[in-house]
Formats: sequence, structure tokens, C-alpha cells
Amino acid sequence: MNKYNKLIFLLATLTVVTIFSCDKPDSGLAGCTVSPTGDTAVFSLNKPMAIFGACITNLQANVTSINDSRCPKGATCVWQGNLTAVIQLGPQFTVNLEQGKTKDTVYLNNSYSITLVDAGPYPSVSPPTTPGQFAQIRIIKK
Repeated sequence: MNKYNKLIFLLATLTVVTIFSCDKPDSGLAGCTVSPTGDTAVFSLNKPMAIFGACITNLQANVTSINDSRCPKGATCVWQGNLTAVIQLGPQFTVNLEQGKTKDTVYLNNSYSITLVDAGPYPSVSPPTTPGQFAQIRIIKK
């Protein structure tokens, strides 16, 4: 096997290991974000997820609450409502988020910008929905 074939084999092996490491059933994680520096990810309520590329060795984030008081589809409201969420980055470290407002924070000597982009399912009168099941959050490591 020449140097070129060895390099291709090594890269292919690393790619397969990386892909399958995110799906290990014993990791207890719902998934992994794609980018090593930042990404917009969809978090299911109370389902921790590894972020910033590697599935097991990097930061785990967990959305612990979603409060959605937005005006439901099919309703007439005098107020548009609010969308807020709480994301937990560590055992005793949480960040309160409001839709569209970026929060800059430092955790474990790393700086992050975190934004609540959306949540769902969007409230609806007919058929009735249970809002606050998942949150779309942008997390950028500075």
C-alpha cells in the first residue's frame, strides 16, 4: 500500500469513527451539532445534546424549560406574547433566553453567544397543540 492509499484509508476510517461516535446508544445524547465553532441546533426539551463537533468530549447543553405565550394560530390576541427558554450548560450553570435576543456568557473559560431562534410546535387553537416541546438555539463559541 503506497502513502496515498494509506492516507485515504486513514481519512476514511476517521470519518466513519466520527460519524458513528455520535450515534452510540450508550452515550445518552440526542445528537451532535456539525460545526466546531457554532451552530443552530434543535434541542428537544430535557434531552441533553453534545455540541461543537465531538459527541462525547465536548460541551453538553440541555434545554430545561420552554415558556411559549405567543398568540396561537386561529386566535385573536391583543398581545403577541413571548417565547423564552432556559438552557443548561453545566450542573449549576443556566442561561435564560428570550426569542431573538443574544446572550453573551462565559462558561468553563470559554465565551459563548446564545440565541433562542424559535420553538415549537407553534401554539394553535385548532387543532390544539402542546407548545414548548423543542427549541431551536444558536450557540456560537467565540
